[in-house]
Amino acid sequence: MDALERDKILNARAMSPERKLRAGLELFELNRALILATLKSQNPHADAATLNALFLQRLAQIRQLEAGQ
Repeated sequence: MDALERDKILNARAMSPERKLRAGLELFELNRALILATLKSQNPHADAATLNALFLQRLAQIRQLEAGQ
């Protein structure tokens, strides 16, 4: 383990439960935005409802991949 990884672990351990929850929600929101941006670039004429459906499909695919590991 290098120093950077060790520092990340120590910082995470020092976080309050509330801060850990907030950080998790921020990471989810960042990933959601990235997935939606990718879907929008792949489907430039899709409306919001279609993008939402594609997003839910993508989440299901991610969960399937994670379950298989």
